Amino acid sequence: MIVAKFGGTSVATLDSAQQIKKIVKAKRPTFVVVSAIGKSLAHTIKITDILFKIYYLMTDGEDYVPLLKSVIERYDNLAKELNIKLDFNFEYAQILQKIRKCQATKEYIVSRGEFLSAKLFAKFLNAEFLDAKDYIIFNSKNGNVNLLLSSRRLKTLNKNKVYVIGGFYGATLKGEIKTFSRGGSDITGAVIAKALNCEIYENYTDVNGVYNKNPRLFSHAQNLPILSYKTAYKMADAGNEVVHKSALGMLENSQTMLVVKNTMGNGYGTVVVPTNYVFNDLYICKNSAKVFLFYRLEDKELAWLKSSGELKQVIKHADIFYVIFEQLYIDEKVLQQKPNYCASFDCVKFMFFSNIKIERKNAKKLNIIAKKLKKCVVLAEFLAKENNFVILAKEENYNKVLNVINKYLQN
Repeated sequence: MIVAKFGGTSVATLDSAQQIKKIVKAKRPTFVVVSAIGKSLAHTIKITDILFKIYYLMTDGEDYVPLLKSVIERYDNLAKELNIKLDFNFEYAQILQKIRKCQATKEYIVSRGEFLSAKLFAKFLNAEFLDAKDYIIFNSKNGNVNLLLSSRRLKTLNKNKVYVIGGFYGATLKGEIKTFSRGGSDITGAVIAKALNCEIYENYTDVNGVYNKNPRLFSHAQNLPILSYKTAYKMADAGNEVVHKSALGMLENSQTMLVVKNTMGNGYGTVVVPTNYVFNDLYICKNSAKVFLFYRLEDKELAWLKSSGELKQVIKHADIFYVIFEQLYIDEKVLQQKPNYCASFDCVKFMFFSNIKIERKNAKKLNIIAKKLKKCVVLAEFLAKENNFVILAKEENYNKVLNVINKYLQN
């Protein structure tokens, strides 16, 4: 089962909407999560920002109607561009009525962008509309999403159909609209993926995946082809939040593979996998008592890898296979042919990125770490790729390595 989420810029124009249609037709996701209309060349303000303004005008007793009409007009105009017959007058009247009866909370008002986007794209994609308030359930007391109740409701749906649901919001059992923090459509996708144990969650945005640095600020920023949830979360927490950090945290212990891609792009983007440690083309992680190996490869390479160990799972995405082994045994001759493999599979690999902890200017600290760990690590050095400092250590020395790293890099 696949969940596909499209951000605000992806649902803002005719060109991007047509691209969404191509993606949905090709991938056939069960759930399509959409954000409120974002910025475009013609419009420099996001719909959600306008809705916040409407709420503040309402609470101050000022005239909010022109702004509300502008929101509806923007959806009407996009519907016309998409050549679909859809009248938003009923939705406009409904929102207006709730406001005038003092029944419209802040969360209700600011969530209407996602609600209207879901209505629009359900029609455009010839899919079934879902109101998120009926499927993304929040606890009344603490305001957190109730994954169990959400899961029960989502599981009643036919997995062979395509559903369009607005991100960012849900409701309590009493029907009170609740929202996630800004950027919360990512969380909606994560809730669905987690609740239904989806194999893939595709998050479409306006950048080509996750970078080690902000590509808008650094011309030499590198796209990271694969990350662990743990590393992606740390990067998001440090400000590199291509995907909402709460969504990453929710999926960290799941079996869902997250793919971050550009709606308008052709690249593979960034794959985020449920592992603890990630390393170039070879991905080794320690999970409980099991060692898993993730390897990114093409179809022609799959045959020899299948015969090399106990195959646990193969996930194919965009003509690339991600192979997971529970135990791995590889012949010495094969290792010589495949230099990316490490002969010691009881090793743990640590990888750090410059925008979290390590920069070239920290070389002195890294040299100290390398000397301190000389007797208990196989490797401790920068690789050829800029900003990647790698430590390879025996599993038995895991805690010692971690203590040294924390001592010299956390200050």
